[in-house]
Amino acid sequence: IQEAARTIHEEVGDGTISTVTLIGGLLKGAADLLDKGMHPNLIAVGYQEASMVALDALAKMRKKISRNDYNTLVKVSETSIAPRVHTKERKHLSTVVTNAVLAVNDRNDINIDDITLEKVPGGAISDTALFRGILMTNEIAHPQMPKQVTNARIALIHGEGLTMDRTSLIFDTRVNIDDPHQMKEFLNEKKAMYSQMAAKIGSSGANVVLVEKGIDENVLHPLTRRRILAIR
Repeated sequence: IQEAARTIHEEVGDGTISTVTLIGGLLKGAADLLDKGMHPNLIAVGYQEASMVALDALAKMRKKISRNDYNTLVKVSETSIAPRVHTKERKHLSTVVTNAVLAVNDRNDINIDDITLEKVPGGAISDTALFRGILMTNEIAHPQMPKQVTNARIALIHGEGLTMDRTSLIFDTRVNIDDPHQMKEFLNEKKAMYSQMAAKIGSSGANVVLVEKGIDENVLHPLTRRRILAIR
C-alpha cells in the first residue's frame, strides 16, 4: 500500500489518500471472499476483469479539455487542491496554479520544472502570487535605491564585483602614507575611482546591476544618485 501511494504521488502528485482508501477496500473485499472459501487465484482474476471494466467506463466518461477552456481548467485545479486548502482560499490558489501551468505550456508540452515554488515565511495563502520571470530573494544594496524598475536594462558583474579588494590585485601592492594630506588625497582618489565605476554603469544605459560578490559602500551613493538599482 505504501509503495502504491508513493508511486501515485511521484507520477500524479495527487490522489494518495484515494489510492490508500481504494486498496484498503479491495483488500477487505478479498478477505471477505477468502472467509467464504473462494480461491485466491479466482479473486485475483475477478479483480483483473473488474479493472478492465473500470478502465472502459473511465474511457467513456473521459472528456478532452482545451487549454482555451480556462474556467474548466480552474475547476480541475480547484478539485485537486480541495482537500488541502480552506474553501475561502481555494478559488484564488487554483487560479494562480492554472495561470502558472498555462504560462509554461508550449504546444501542449508542459515541463513542470519550469515552475518554481518559492516559500516566504509569514502572510496568508491569499498572498500567493504568480511572477512571470525570474524571482530573486536577494536584498537591495541601499534603502534609498528604487524599489521598482520598469523596462529594466540589467548589467551583470561577476568576479570581485564593485570593489577594489586587495585580493583582486595581480601583484602585491603596498601604499605608505606618512602625511595627513596624503591620506586625504588617497581617500579622495579612491572615491573618484568608485564614482567612475558608477559613471561607466550609468553610461552603459543599465538601470539595474546584479553583482556576483561585493559592492563597496563608496559606490552605493553614486549609484543611488543615478537611480540605479543594485543587488548583491
